[in-house]
Amino acid sequence: MSFAMRRAAAATAVVCGRTMQSYCEERKLAEVPHLREWQKNLAVMANPMVAAGKTTEVVSVDPPEMVLRDIVEVEGKEAKGRALRRAGAAGEICWDPSEVRAAIVTCGGLSPGLNNVVKGVVGALWSYGVKTVYGIPFGYRGFYAGDYKQLTPENVSLIHHEGGSALGSSRGGFDEKRIMDSLEMRGINQVYIVGGDGTHRGAYKLHEEAMRRGKKIAIIGVPKTIDNDIGVIDRSFGFKTCIEEACKVIECARIEAASAPNGVCVVKLMG
Repeated sequence: MSFAMRRAAAATAVVCGRTMQSYCEERKLAEVPHLREWQKNLAVMANPMVAAGKTTEVVSVDPPEMVLRDIVEVEGKEAKGRALRRAGAAGEICWDPSEVRAAIVTCGGLSPGLNNVVKGVVGALWSYGVKTVYGIPFGYRGFYAGDYKQLTPENVSLIHHEGGSALGSSRGGFDEKRIMDSLEMRGINQVYIVGGDGTHRGAYKLHEEAMRRGKKIAIIGVPKTIDNDIGVIDRSFGFKTCIEEACKVIECARIEAASAPNGVCVVKLMG
């Protein structure tokens, strides 16, 4: 069944006597902006990873597979909770991999695991057959004021052993119009943005700018914070490592203070 046919079927589907729409509303499904919302004649193709047998599990988009969380149930009262779309490989994709030109950027403060994310994204894109992947230097400003670096599985193969970000990172420099102009000029249609809450507010503005221009450009946010203060997710990558390292410093400080007469040690943590 085609994408359009499944959407039509989902709109009239009945689950236990209810429409799919009411079923999702009852579970407070948090929807995620999708290209189909402003690309009305969006062409799709079969997922080559599924066809090649490289992925064994396919996630349903319409009707949506949901992950239920924060469920609170009390006898005699309606259960409360929320639902998120389940992540994973879909049966159909919106791009021919040979036409994809992707970019990855890391923004904001450093966090353990940034290079793992960059390596993982590059590897996943290449496994789909995408051969044009750019690394954007030093945050948002790198889109319009930096030299893009071509990324391959070979030149990112060892970066997970290094700290920091192999691409560089910075705060500020966000300008949705200049960034979108650069994306259009280079023909980039997938942007992977790794950052915290401020970075994701910028990512959403980029999404809105792409939608305003009617461009088939996907903006994908990857949550990153050592403060663990991003909503929806339980824990960001790097948070556990930062806690473990902070504990070591605090323990050393405690020993120093305890070993000196009237010893006092002040420890300040960010976030």
